[in-house]
This record gives sequence, C-alpha cells and structure tokens, in this order.
Amino acid sequence: AMSANAWVGTWRPHRPRGPIAALYGSPGPKYGLPTNVGYRLHDPSRGRAPAYSFGVRAGGRQEERSPGPVYLLPPGTTAKGKDGTPAFSIYGRPRDLPPIRTPGPGEGGSREPRRGGAGPGTPPALP
Repeated sequence: AMSANAWVGTWRPHRPRGPIAALYGSPGPKYGLPTNVGYRLHDPSRGRAPAYSFGVRAGGRQEERSPGPVYLLPPGTTAKGKDGTPAFSIYGRPRDLPPIRTPGPGEGGSREPRRGGAGPGTPPALP
C-alpha cells in the first residue's frame, strides 16, 4: 500500500527562477571575443592565414623533375609488371640441407655435474 504522501524530501516541482548555464551552448558574454577561426568575423587584432596551401610551384624544365637514377627500372618491366616472356633455366634443384642434429635432454653426456674451479654462483668450499 502506498503512503498518503507521495513526495519524499523537501524538493517540490517549481517554475525555474531564472536562466541557468546548462541552457546555453557557450560560456556567454564573459568570453565574448571575436573568433580566430574562419574568414568571416575574424578577430582584426590577429593575423589570418589560408586554411590549406598546395605549396609552391616547382620551377625548372619538366624533364629535370624526375626522381633520378635511383628508380631506374630493370629492362622488361612494363606498367602491368614484367613482360610476358617466361624465364626458364636448365639448372637442377639444390639438395636439401641435412637437418641439424642437436642432442636432446638426457641424450649422451655425463650424468655427473661438471667439475671445475669455483665459478660465479658457486658457494665457497668448506674448510
């Protein structure tokens, strides 16, 4: 069963007293400076620059603007790849290399630990 009083706490719905900051999309007149973005209404105390430039036009003759001999293509190369003549040889195939035979764990060798002088990590000998 619901209680007779539907409201909880002291808050009740009311008409807003005045405008609040959440109603606006900008900080308002406190920062009412002219924009520095765009061409129209640009701040006259600030400089304006083009949004994008394609760079300067390269001078000189058209033939002298190639990448140079670094990109010299091998003969027989076309725009669609190598030319269609098949390249055969009469050489035989090389033999496969023999597999590397590394001993596995427990294969051969001595079961005794290595004997030798005191190395790093060896505890000092007792008297």
